[in-house]
Amino acid sequence: MVGDQEVIYDYDKMLSKAKQLLPNVHTSVIQGAGHALTMD
Repeated sequence: MVGDQEVIYDYDKMLSKAKQLLPNVHTSVIQGAGHALTMD
């Protein structure tokens, strides 16, 4: 999971890399959340 308001890294690139390295990974983008995903 990653927030769509992430400012530390490009979450699109991170998700692409995760899918490349882990073909069976399930990803989610949480609208309105940032880097502190569990607190936003």
